[in-house]
Amino acid sequence: MTSDSVKPPVWFWIVGVIALIWNGMGVKAYLDQAYMTPEKLAALPNPDQAMYSIEYPAWVTAAFAVAVFGGTIGSILLLFRKKSAYFVFVVSLVGILAQMTYAFFHKRLDRFIWVGGSTFVNHDHFNRSRAYVLCEKRNSHWLVEVAKKSIDVPDLLH
Repeated sequence: MTSDSVKPPVWFWIVGVIALIWNGMGVKAYLDQAYMTPEKLAALPNPDQAMYSIEYPAWVTAAFAVAVFGGTIGSILLLFRKKSAYFVFVVSLVGILAQMTYAFFHKRLDRFIWVGGSTFVNHDHFNRSRAYVLCEKRNSHWLVEVAKKSIDVPDLLH
């Protein structure tokens, strides 16, 4: 009795599991955003509060859901070696492209400042006194320069 199936290499399983974990984190981020209560929002630090209080159009939120849930389902199908994984990943990619289109073309990116790690905050929602504290804690010349240009923070580096 012969089998037509080919055993996938080890890297296939490693990439599949990493993709599943990555997309699972995306689902968690979506659910955190979708079910953010005022109590949870109040408990977050100021930059995170500003990030979560941005109102997105319904189609952007839907695109986010399609992207992360499609990616997660696609990853599961990939691990089960189903051909339909390809089509689910394509749908997920369409969701990602729709979401990124909004991020790059509908938001004024010059209104955002870096506050650490991969976090950017719209300075319209950013507390000026928080910027002072943030700049002093980081003692980062680049951060101070960006903050000065964005929200007129006085020079903290003598």
